[in-house]
Amino acid sequence: MAIKILSDDLINQISAGEVVERPANIVKELIENSIDSEATKIEVFLRNGGLQSIIVNDNGNGISESELPTAILRYATSKLTNSNLNEINNFGFRGEALPAIASISKMKIISKIQNQNYASLLELENGKIISQKPSNRDKGTSVSVYSIFEKTPARLKFLKSNRIETSHCKDIFLKIAISHPHIEFKLNIDGKNIYNFHYEGVDYLINSERISAAFGDDFINNSLEISSSKNEYGIYGRISYPTLNSSTSFNQFLYVNKRSVKDKKILGAIKAAYSETIPKGRFPMLVLFLEIPTSSVDVNVHPSKTEIRFENERMVSGIIVSTIRSKISELTRPISKNIEKNLTLSEEGQVKLMEENTNTNIKNYNKTDTIFNGGHINFQPSVKTKAVKIVPEIIDYPMGAARAQFLKNYIISETKDGIIVIDQHAAHERIVKEEMLLQRKNNKIESQILLIPEVIKLSSAHLDVVLDNFETIKSIGFEIEIFGDDSVLIRAVPDLLNGANIQELIKDVAQELFETGAQNSIDQKIDTIISTSSCYGSVRSGRDLSIEEMNALLRKMETTPNSSQCNHGRPTSIKLSINDIEKLFKRR
Repeated sequence: MAIKILSDDLINQISAGEVVERPANIVKELIENSIDSEATKIEVFLRNGGLQSIIVNDNGNGISESELPTAILRYATSKLTNSNLNEINNFGFRGEALPAIASISKMKIISKIQNQNYASLLELENGKIISQKPSNRDKGTSVSVYSIFEKTPARLKFLKSNRIETSHCKDIFLKIAISHPHIEFKLNIDGKNIYNFHYEGVDYLINSERISAAFGDDFINNSLEISSSKNEYGIYGRISYPTLNSSTSFNQFLYVNKRSVKDKKILGAIKAAYSETIPKGRFPMLVLFLEIPTSSVDVNVHPSKTEIRFENERMVSGIIVSTIRSKISELTRPISKNIEKNLTLSEEGQVKLMEENTNTNIKNYNKTDTIFNGGHINFQPSVKTKAVKIVPEIIDYPMGAARAQFLKNYIISETKDGIIVIDQHAAHERIVKEEMLLQRKNNKIESQILLIPEVIKLSSAHLDVVLDNFETIKSIGFEIEIFGDDSVLIRAVPDLLNGANIQELIKDVAQELFETGAQNSIDQKIDTIISTSSCYGSVRSGRDLSIEEMNALLRKMETTPNSSQCNHGRPTSIKLSINDIEKLFKRR
């Protein structure tokens, strides 16, 4: 077949296939054009999921009567020159969006610039200009798109229902509205006003109406505001508590220089930042803004402009991981969880409070040698004892005063504004891990020599992975040797793990190292070993604790980083406020 030049009509339709996959793409392109025109008010109207019509009005700079026909030509743009391709500050710059949209629809553009006596109306059908005539409107532009894909019916069969297409349009609208709090946005769907966002001030992230619309009020109440900068790279936004998570990454709104993006490297950095505090297969909810010098980021990768490249990927990943981890580590208060409205208390669920008939001063919780030893909790063999009477002042502590132990695993604590339920094993597991990490950081890993060394037989695969990581395992306090052809000998263990089941511990460490693979860094491997080891070094479920031991655990949680989650990302505590409790009993 002979080689030939494609017609302009076919070129436009091919371009439209890259720019316009569904109505939401049109909404995105038109709103971004309005933002580039310096609009302060933008209103969007949708009919039937955008298939019947999409109208975007703005009060921006407008397009002059003489330039309006040029605006719908391919590669016609006012945003790009020969010298600024490497420093793009606008959302649109290729000059492809309007001609691509026009080629698969009917379109009307009404626009007026400042000091022009009248507006100009341009009508198009499938990319061809039908007419241009005077019209009436204030300064700004209105673009109306009708009968989308009418001339390309093959494209229609790939679209979903009107409800789903409407949902995609709302998602795009919200993502753009969130990143531009200084612009007023309105969204009208099938004649009904859905969103009416007014100007939000500089502190809009704290109580943003737009973020609440996208994520719900629970996100605002269970999230943290972050802000950091380094070497012209900045990051700010809101991140959810690790316990507020989702089964997909849908609730992760990512922006680079206010442009909504989908980037695997950013997603990977977020995953790494939450790796110690969130279960596998779960995703945090967040709104994350990255500010990067325009010369250090390339947005000219794909027509959709959601894929980007960074000049310094390590710097981007580093600032994300360090900022999020640092903020999460400050989260020491108990996590509040939602209570289902129809939840009721059963007779089986009632807690029997322990007796309180011993006088003990609050100071005892801070200095009892049987509770604290060398900076960490030393749980002595448990015997039946009467509960300690709690003086009122201890309730003022963030984690409150221990009142009872339930099912030999959950501590019931009273605070001045409610109660907290603590998973004793999960909480102590995190405490042990953080103490091991701190000791390693300070090069003060303390080891305990075993009275009788442990010989541990391993499978060939597990033995190989242990041998490959011999020095790493030794660096955190284990004394380990090769013993025969299929075993290792353990002579000492980290002091914090004294009394743990060494056989099971080493086998689990080997399994974890085998599963994570050789691609992990030394730090990641050490984290894996410490996380697994600390599980064995912590107080087990089913262990009876005295009131002194319970309160010692609570005080330690208050000063331990990341104590709101165990090493596997599960919550260590759940808080019920007085308001929550009274709602359960229908008092409110």
